[in-house]
Amino acid sequence: MSPGDKQDVKLVYDLLSSIAVLPRALPTDSPITHATWTALRLVGKLYGHFLDAYTNINLSLHEQLRNLSAAAHLVMAIYSYDKGDSMPSQMYFDIQTTIKNVFFCVAKTQVYNPDGKFWIILIGTDALECLFGRIRTMIGNDSNADHLQLANRVESAAICSQILAENPDWEKGPRHLTLKTWRDEAGDVSAKIDHINPASWKGDVYVKNVVILTSWEEGRRLVSEELEEADYIPPFDNMDAGVGYDIFCPFGGGRKVLLDGLTVGERDEDEDEMDIQPIAPPTTKDTPNTTHALPSPDHLEADSIGDQLESLAEEGLERLAALAAEPVTKIKPAAYVQVHSSSGKIVEQHKSSVCRVYSEPLTVCDSRKRLECVRAHPRHDTKPNATAGQVAITADIEESLVCIEDLTALLVRSKDLIWLAVVQITDIKQSGVSVDCLTRRLLMEPNVRVVVRVMRLRPRVIVGPEGDWEWFSWFESSSHEVDGGWLQLLDPDVIKSSRVGREDTLGYAFKSSELLMIALLLFGNFRSETDRFLTVTWSCNFPYRNSAGNYFTFVLIKCKSNIPIN
Repeated sequence: MSPGDKQDVKLVYDLLSSIAVLPRALPTDSPITHATWTALRLVGKLYGHFLDAYTNINLSLHEQLRNLSAAAHLVMAIYSYDKGDSMPSQMYFDIQTTIKNVFFCVAKTQVYNPDGKFWIILIGTDALECLFGRIRTMIGNDSNADHLQLANRVESAAICSQILAENPDWEKGPRHLTLKTWRDEAGDVSAKIDHINPASWKGDVYVKNVVILTSWEEGRRLVSEELEEADYIPPFDNMDAGVGYDIFCPFGGGRKVLLDGLTVGERDEDEDEMDIQPIAPPTTKDTPNTTHALPSPDHLEADSIGDQLESLAEEGLERLAALAAEPVTKIKPAAYVQVHSSSGKIVEQHKSSVCRVYSEPLTVCDSRKRLECVRAHPRHDTKPNATAGQVAITADIEESLVCIEDLTALLVRSKDLIWLAVVQITDIKQSGVSVDCLTRRLLMEPNVRVVVRVMRLRPRVIVGPEGDWEWFSWFESSSHEVDGGWLQLLDPDVIKSSRVGREDTLGYAFKSSELLMIALLLFGNFRSETDRFLTVTWSCNFPYRNSAGNYFTFVLIKCKSNIPIN
């Protein structure tokens, strides 16, 4: 991705199309790679349905609706299983609302104009953008319209848009009759894809040739096959037998996502911004630090929040009164201010230059480097380069590395007991910066944190020499961050699935005897830190259970007992 430009539409389109045509993993790849690619391919199916519906100019309206139906069913199935681990509730609601509007608009067109055409690419803000484009054309050399100009010209621009919509041949817009489909150019799609219009659409878009129910059911059947390929069980039959299920109510009971609040496991998109803390301004010995930190709401009673705010307000008023009582010394204001340049140097800039950059939008647009110079930060937020953390790997090449997607084991707490959990590494952070790999020696440093997710082990039906436990792309829903020193690397054997129809699926096999030794080793090394162990939610899949339903007892350790193994 490009952190320097968060509105690079073509780059995002290239990314989505590349994931949509992602092939299967190679037979020589590890089971973790197979599981990752399977998940990416499922997401790619969703991207492909949307890209086909809106950018494949050869599709008919029936095929477009079939793709949108598939997208709606796919999102519904994933969200019913994974909830907030798949997407925020707002995104789910927006996706389903977009698809619902398309079907409703087609149905209304069939009623009011049975012989008419319908282009779903006209639903959205493109028409509004074209309207403002015509307004800017009417204004002439002045590229920005004020309120009076907008009021005088918006009605005329709307009339022009209506005339051109009724007579599309009159509009000399872009004509890309040789435009290839996105599947032919996946990963490097032409920028011309952004200029698709009704004149360039080749598919049959007559509403009389569409049966909405047929398109909807075909999308459902298509998604059922895609879910089974990704090891999801299609939930649609159970939903049909239930009460109150629809695309806005994936959990039944008529409870709508987002509109009826969040349930356990759902996520609000604002939660992604809660960890962003404001940076306090630097203080000097001559300038007292007047920043006050409010106590966390989690540690305040509801009645005490107002008292805290009132006390802070009183302190602020007292401070202002003290400053007003001091004698005022007339100081001639300086004409220059210090700003940080893009190269990191501190330079002197005249205040008039600063005011001109802030007050003239044309100057700001034409000189982004100057804006960066004055504001002391770039136009877009930039994140540390992930490869920058690689400089920490200075050991010999022969020294073994710990990388993302490696398998490890650690001890966790659940219901006041300590269990052994087999986990996969999803991120490695060294001093807060994500890195791809670290040496085993550096993994033990206190500034290294590792993000992991618990793997669901199941007893093997046919016990072989490889082991009596197996894993095939199953994980617990949440991720956890732990100290890197708590992990013990694993190197299990690779096996193939014994399920009918899934013989090519690769997985891992684990031996009970080896897991027992690892549990003893970890407990002996970190026995004094059991109170700091990661807490994992008790679920139907963790702690691990054997085929008889009994717990994985030989890795069970009592927290409050001196007996290490039960």
